[in-house]
Amino acid sequence: MKIIKKYVRPFIAMALVCVILLGGQAILELMLPEYMSRIVNTGLQKGGIENTYPEIIPSDVFEVFTEFMTEEDAVSFENSYIMLKEAVNKDKILEKYPSADENALVIDENADKAQLENLAKIFAKSTYSIYSLLAENGVLTIDTEAVNQKIDMAALTQQMNDLKNIDEAKMQQVMAGADEAQETLVNSITTVFIKGFYDEMGADLTKMQNGFIIKSGIAMLALSALNVACTIG
Repeated sequence: MKIIKKYVRPFIAMALVCVILLGGQAILELMLPEYMSRIVNTGLQKGGIENTYPEIIPSDVFEVFTEFMTEEDAVSFENSYIMLKEAVNKDKILEKYPSADENALVIDENADKAQLENLAKIFAKSTYSIYSLLAENGVLTIDTEAVNQKIDMAALTQQMNDLKNIDEAKMQQVMAGADEAQETLVNSITTVFIKGFYDEMGADLTKMQNGFIIKSGIAMLALSALNVACTIG
């Protein structure tokens, strides 16, 4: 045993480095497909919109969405936003959304990750409920298979506000339908609405999409370079 240790000891450090490099290579190879998927699904199909809640939402339709939430969800939804005129980073937001008015609602910068994750679920279900009624009335149809689809949100504002007058039974019916709908379908429709909000407030959607794709592409190239380094090493 002592003789074996004598010959093995000089190579222990090299063996550990090899194990680390092989482990790193395996991890990087698993991460690369994920980034490719992000580029295709989020960058190309969703226009670079990562979240199923809007960073900013017009004040004239904000209340409509709360109508299609439970009382608890509505409170959580309202607590996640503040008026643009009260935001510390107001100027930066206006650079991105130059047509937004000061009464628009923006994400509260103090909202934590858990709050935002809950907000995404609440807003997605509310949006699907609203879409179901608009589609039923023949006002709006969204092709969830279309790439990078967007809608004219300004043209829908009045129709959306009219939904506040529907009876309680109908409202509960569409809300229940949102709970039963497939998550991927709900999220796809929600993304189209969010892009509609951003477009209405002057956001450069092409720049937003390209920025996401470029950022993800750079990260993917960096991972590829590390993977090659691990392989060579």
